[in-house]
Amino acid sequence: MGQKCRYLVLLTGLTVLGLAVVGTLIVEQTKAEYDAYELEGFIPGDLTIVEPKNTTYTNIVPLTIQTTPWSFEPNSKFYHAQPMGQGYSYSINGQANITITNTTPPTILLTELDPGNHSIVVYTYFYFGMGQMWGPYGYSSEPAYFNVIKTNITIQEPQNKTYHTQTIPLSFTTKNPSTTLTYSLNNKANLTLTQNTTLTNLPHGSHQITIYADNTVASQTIHFTIQIPPTTLTLTITTILAVTLGIMLCIYKKRYNKTHGKKFFAITFSLLFTIILVFCCFVYTLNNVSHLARDQPIGVVVNDELELRDAINNASGPTIIALNKDITLKETLQISAAKDITLTSNRAEGFYKLLGSDEYTIAVVDRGMLRLAGIIVTHTKGTEGVGVGVFNGELFMLDGEISGNTHSASGGGVYIDTGVFVMSGGRITNNKVLGEGGGVCLYRLASFVMTGGSISGNSAALGGGVYAGSGAVNMSGGEIIGNTANEGGGVYVYRQASFSWSGGMISDNTNGDTYNISDTQ
Repeated sequence: MGQKCRYLVLLTGLTVLGLAVVGTLIVEQTKAEYDAYELEGFIPGDLTIVEPKNTTYTNIVPLTIQTTPWSFEPNSKFYHAQPMGQGYSYSINGQANITITNTTPPTILLTELDPGNHSIVVYTYFYFGMGQMWGPYGYSSEPAYFNVIKTNITIQEPQNKTYHTQTIPLSFTTKNPSTTLTYSLNNKANLTLTQNTTLTNLPHGSHQITIYADNTVASQTIHFTIQIPPTTLTLTITTILAVTLGIMLCIYKKRYNKTHGKKFFAITFSLLFTIILVFCCFVYTLNNVSHLARDQPIGVVVNDELELRDAINNASGPTIIALNKDITLKETLQISAAKDITLTSNRAEGFYKLLGSDEYTIAVVDRGMLRLAGIIVTHTKGTEGVGVGVFNGELFMLDGEISGNTHSASGGGVYIDTGVFVMSGGRITNNKVLGEGGGVCLYRLASFVMTGGSISGNSAALGGGVYAGSGAVNMSGGEIIGNTANEGGGVYVYRQASFSWSGGMISDNTNGDTYNISDTQ
């Protein structure tokens, strides 16, 4: 009996040892198969790092990749395999991989990098099925190299808004006071800056300013508008003219009154008075007929879609275009590269409408720049679409409305897919979508800065006022009130997106009075 037990124990031990050896072989084989290139007939998809490039970035580095599907050769035993999931990760400077979640293809912002030179490699891993699930297998991109520099310059004044004076302060803060500072106004040559100063004699129209440290590291660029009230301009011109003509009258009276008598003087006085009166009426009409004269002395007034498109196509440099009536568009109005357009209304009170009938009423693309300074962006009755789409462009809202837009997907008022939207005035109201972002919707490398204005009465499934699928929202003023959503009636921030709230008001929104950050879905 005891001998049989010994045999049984020995047999059990040998069995366990055999299973351990087989298990080890299986594990080693599985590890080897993680390299997708060892799969029979494997054809990798494209995995390219679009950003960062071989260049220098300030503070924040965008990571954007381009991908195409993987496959197998027709004679491979895996040819009929079905994809069952794919993910991405990246490694900086050869360090441990960091997983990228819920973005396809991935686009994220790298914000915590130290100054200096860096390298980055992106990895993709995937599963596939052919009667059972296989994986994960993976492959990597070629490395990308870039440099990071840091700046701690913050411009306090001017801000992204409209000023009604030609003299404004330039104030800033820096955490490195020993750095040599310069500034550039409207992309002109850099001027030395040693302390807070004042910008004087600024002309009507749009401006931008950037502060540099050691002529390389830049602050954020501030866009602002100088808008002189018409009464001030009229009064100034009228005063100068009246004084000049008054002097002329005195000279006429002294020289000609003795020889020509009082009758000649009376006729001369009446004639000059009439000239003054007519000129004053002309100046007043010129400056009160539209927002155009308040913004800039030269612009274009348009009456229909053809004139509007011609004005944009012919624009060279900053151009103000004033709508002279409501205009209905047959197709999306594009503001593209090298265009700096301001749209306003040619009327003293109220705004004219720009009505779209396509997916977007306006699209700002390929680094174009658009300022909304007094129009209503909407859609024609019975059509649906987004008010303004921003695709690698810049949008500034100073006045007016984006309202009454409906969409079956995402983004009712403004949809930003890589680009910047700065809102300092105006209203985004009564827009409705079935998806995300009734008022404003952000994806990929999108940035929304709100310093003023109002976002109200919008509705969506997620983010009635603002939805940030990725990118960054920075709110320091304005109000987000009375919006409705199933979740996040005010502001809905999803996972990789960021939200900074230092001022302004968010209240009275349905299902999320302030904001909602979801880390669970």
